[in-house]
Amino acid sequence: DGSAGSRLTGVDREIYEYLKSEIIQVAQGKRTSTEFRIPSLDSLNWTREELGLTEGSQDNVLAKLKEKFSQNVHMRQIYNCLSADLPYDLFWKNNRYSVGQTFSQQGNQVSVRDFVFRIEVAPAYRGNGTYSVSPDKVAYAQQAAKNAQAIVSKYQDLSDWDKLKAYREEICRLVSYNTAVTGGGTDYGDPWQLVYVFDGDPNTNVVCEGYSKAFKYLCDLSRFDGVKYGYRTEDCKCGIQPVGSTLCMGRINTWKGS
Repeated sequence: DGSAGSRLTGVDREIYEYLKSEIIQVAQGKRTSTEFRIPSLDSLNWTREELGLTEGSQDNVLAKLKEKFSQNVHMRQIYNCLSADLPYDLFWKNNRYSVGQTFSQQGNQVSVRDFVFRIEVAPAYRGNGTYSVSPDKVAYAQQAAKNAQAIVSKYQDLSDWDKLKAYREEICRLVSYNTAVTGGGTDYGDPWQLVYVFDGDPNTNVVCEGYSKAFKYLCDLSRFDGVKYGYRTEDCKCGIQPVGSTLCMGRINTWKGS
């Protein structure tokens, strides 16, 4: 498993797996809320001794519990892994999130309760509120996903390397770099997502992040015989032909196949 999430361990991995499944449900149109209530986890329960509190201690239990929570749960890392592993399913996100939880104590046990992770929905995809996705907009994105699958099916019989080249050429044919949003003042949304790449509309274009997600999504949908794919961003010129083992696509995206 070469996913970003596979590098997480412990409770971070548990939270990642739960959120991943729920986010996919949103993209499938099976839920509209992007407020995710994470079930109680045994790994978020501790004894007073595990918190460094001695019997009868009057130290601030809440402060100790918050400290323990921050040591064990790394939401920024989890969110980054979800963003990397779900280039399509998070098409609706506004790139802002918040975390809420309550802490409780029963006897010698202290624990995290009502753990909620909220991801804001981009204005163009909102339904009834900041944390609600519009079903109509989900249907629009799903059509883009079908168009992406059609591209993968079209080139399924090519060699690994030829598939990668074909995907690059298809993406560059479908969109141009969206210079209109690079000066700031535009809310995070479709120009940074893959939907604009595959929506069939020549007037919708993306920036580097949109190119990146589109390419990765095509790769995620594909079967490769041996290629390992990934991407990194750097300042480079957009090349027409691959140089060595490098596919250059977009203004600052370098794709590597090995």
